[in-house]
Amino acid sequence: MEGREKIIETMQQANLKHKVVLYENADHTFMRDDGHRFDPVATDAAWHEITAFLQQVCA
Repeated sequence: MEGREKIIETMQQANLKHKVVLYENADHTFMRDDGHRFDPVATDAAWHEITAFLQQVCA
């Protein structure tokens, strides 16, 4: 089992509220705009998720 799968399974077993968002076509470090793996579409989607999460937990 991959590390990500283990984390998801553990959170489900613990009944922790969570949301998993996978960017299937994005490579590792896809948000690094100075790298060759930069994916602007996935980055925009991820930033939307990140800022929405932070607004929710920091409000």
